[in-house]
Parts: sequence; C-alpha cells; structure tokens
Amino acid sequence: MDLAQLGLGLNEYNRQQEWRKEDIAWRENEALVIGVEQKERMVDLKCRALKSIANLSALVAGFTIVMFIELSVDPIVPHWLVTLYAFTTALEVAIMAMVMVQATLLLTCITLISMQHNDKKGFFQFWKNQCERQWKFTLFLFACGSFLFLLTLSFSACVKFYSIPQAYIVVIGICAASAILWVYNWFVWGVYLYQGKEYYPLSVDELTDANIKAMKVLKKNTTNAKVDATSMV
Repeated sequence: MDLAQLGLGLNEYNRQQEWRKEDIAWRENEALVIGVEQKERMVDLKCRALKSIANLSALVAGFTIVMFIELSVDPIVPHWLVTLYAFTTALEVAIMAMVMVQATLLLTCITLISMQHNDKKGFFQFWKNQCERQWKFTLFLFACGSFLFLLTLSFSACVKFYSIPQAYIVVIGICAASAILWVYNWFVWGVYLYQGKEYYPLSVDELTDANIKAMKVLKKNTTNAKVDATSMV
C-alpha cells in the first residue's frame, strides 16, 4: 500500500514538474517578446527624432544657400553690413550641415547597435552612456542654427531693402516675434528632448519584472521540490 501511494505521489510530482517547466518557458518567452517590442519602439522613436532634425537642418541650409546665391547687393549698401550678412550665412550653413552629419551618424549607430540588445533597458543604458551627449550637442547646434537663420533673414532684408527702411524693419520685427515664439516652444517642449528623460516605467515593464520574479520563485521551488523528492526516496 505504501509503495502504491509512493508511486502515485511520484507520478503527481512528475506532472507538477512538467507543468512548472511549461509555465517557466511561457513566462520567459512572454518577457522576451515584451522586451523586444519595447526596445523596437524606443529605437523607432529615436530614429524618427534624428531623421526629423537631419531633414530640417538640410532644408534650412539649402534654403539659406539659395537665398545667398540669388541675393543681389546694391552698391550703396555698406560693406560692413554685407560682411556681417556673409558671416552669419556661412556660420548658419556650417552649423546646419554639422547637425545633419551628426544626426545621420547617430541614426546609423543606433540602428546597428540596437541589434545587440533584446530589451528596452539594455538599449536605454547604451543610449545614455554613448549617445545622449552627442544628442544634446546636436540639439543645441540645431537651436543655435535656428536663431542664426532668423538673424540671417534679417540681415538679408537689410541688404536687399537697404534703400527702403520700412521694408527691412517689418522683416526684422517678424523675425524677432518668431525668435520669441521659438524660445517659448523651447522651454515648453525642447526641455524634454534636451534633458534626455527617455525612460519611464510602464505597465509592460512592471509585467516583465513580475514575470522575471515569478520565474525565479518557480525555479527555486522546483529545486527545493527535487531535493525533497530525493530525500523521500
């Protein structure tokens, strides 16, 4: 009778072990899938931000170059004003070109490195340690280039409409209002981009952590159950 009960108990123990193995495998797969999905979402957001800045900087630089080439200078315009306009134009184009190059290199880098990480936290650590400083520098250059674009537009109006003060005063006023609006938008939205607060715990992250803890508990219980079964035999 004792042998029969022992056999039934071992059979029940084996079935429980199989169920636990299946449960652990399912939880591990679920945690892996969630981690990969969150990582891919984060990479996609980074890529979109970098592409947007690269495209905008290239567009502004191209527009400035066209304006620089097409602008005709009247002989009565002072040389210092023309020199100042040429300086701001060259500096603005150079900064925007640097932004475009930096954003393109960062985009290529995170696209390649993202293949080495299977979860959101791993990629976030890579971004924070390797890319965040370059991202802040690129964003700072883009902000400076935007102000220089407005300044260049003001100087171009002074050069083109030098004999008509009312015309370039209107352009300067519009550029000044645009600069104020840009500062307002920077303090409202740009701070979030510049500070680099990209990681916020979500419900899926809590679910992943809970699954990992549950797997550890199950594995520990399985090990203890094996030890108890060995002691009984």
